[in-house]
Amino acid sequence: MSRVIVRFILNGQCIANKPLNSQDNLKTAREKIKGKISDSQHFLTKDGDIIDVNDEESYTIGDVIDEKRVINIKGAEVKKGIRIKINDKVLTTLEIDNKTTINNIRTLVQNIPDSAHFYTLDNDKVERDEEEDYIVEDIINNEEINLKEDKEKSTPEINDLTIGICLNGKPMIKKKFNKDTSLSDVRKEIENVKQIPKDFVFEDEEEFKISTDDEQT
Repeated sequence: MSRVIVRFILNGQCIANKPLNSQDNLKTAREKIKGKISDSQHFLTKDGDIIDVNDEESYTIGDVIDEKRVINIKGAEVKKGIRIKINDKVLTTLEIDNKTTINNIRTLVQNIPDSAHFYTLDNDKVERDEEEDYIVEDIINNEEINLKEDKEKSTPEINDLTIGICLNGKPMIKKKFNKDTSLSDVRKEIENVKQIPKDFVFEDEEEFKISTDDEQT
């Protein structure tokens, strides 16, 4: 009795790799990949003939595995061309059975980010640890499965500020400046205002005077 790693191919897509003995029957194989295939999907012989579910105990792995260690499976109810989308952007198209659990979509489409989640037809979010409890028909809509990716909303940084200029505590003008503008550049902007003398001095928050040499910093 030899042990082999069997690749199970459903409609051209690899759905599982499982170690099995060549004398194990197909009923055992079905148990090994339970959740990845439904009762509507059937193992095929090497010649491509469908094996009835009731006959699976009569066939061994050795009877149906090919030289590439592949066992082919065919689904009787296959949804063709189901579009997989994230935030309404098409990621890929899959042929997948309606009874397939949705965690297998992540296996088949490996570039789905962890931050993307499936949603039910009622727009309820499916948590990652709940995906084995849902099948394709629970979430498909108009031949599409649309995931939503959670993105942190960041508050845009405000770079421009409207600043009030006061002289000896008296408001003089308001002007918009970039927050990184140096005081020397502020001086250039306001030195032509008639009411402001040329020899004015800036003060910091604690009312200490700032020398003109330090205005650049």
